[in-house]
Amino acid sequence: PPSSDESFLPLQIMADNFQDSRVFENFNILFNQENTLPRDFKNSELVIIGAHGGVTDRLHTFRSVSDEANLRERYQEVAKHLTNCGVVILFVCSSGRFNSHPEAKTTISFAKELIKNGCSAVIASPWPLDVTFTSHWLSNFLENWIAAGDTVNQAVSKANILIAQRYSYDPLKYLALTIYGNPLRKYQNS
Repeated sequence: PPSSDESFLPLQIMADNFQDSRVFENFNILFNQENTLPRDFKNSELVIIGAHGGVTDRLHTFRSVSDEANLRERYQEVAKHLTNCGVVILFVCSSGRFNSHPEAKTTISFAKELIKNGCSAVIASPWPLDVTFTSHWLSNFLENWIAAGDTVNQAVSKANILIAQRYSYDPLKYLALTIYGNPLRKYQNS
C-alpha cells in the first residue's frame, strides 16, 4: 500500500474508486493489490488489470506494464500469465495501441499478444486513460455483460454511452475502451 504522501497516485485513486463503488464485491471478483505478476489467472473467464502502460521513446510502441512501486514487466511476460482467458480488461494507458513491427510486415501490441495466447476478447485503450471514470464504466459493463447476458460488444457500447452521457462527450474519454478479438462473447459462468 502507498504511504500517505502517495495518496494522489492514479492507480491508488482507481483502486479506491473500485472499493468505494463495491464493484468487485458486487460481482464476486477477487481484488488483488500485490505488486507482482499474476500467477494464477490462466483460463479465467474475466481478468481486470489496472496499471501504468509504458511506451518506447523512439518508436512510440507499447512496451511495458508497471505499478507505482517497483513492478515493471514487458507486456509479453504479462501476456504469458493470462493465457486462455475469456475477457481481459486492461485499465492500462495505451495498452490497446497497435504499432508496425520495426523489423517485419506485421503489427505488435499487448492486445494482439493476449489474443495470440488464447484470450477471447481484450478491452483496452489505445491512448492514455482517465482513471476517474473506470469504476463507473466497469460497474455498467459488468451489469450488462454478467447480469443482463449481453455480448461484450453490447456491454462495452452501453458502458461507453454511460460515460458520454454522465461525464464527457469527449471521445478521448467515452471511446477509450475498445474491443479486440471476439465482440460476441457472452459471460460463461463455469
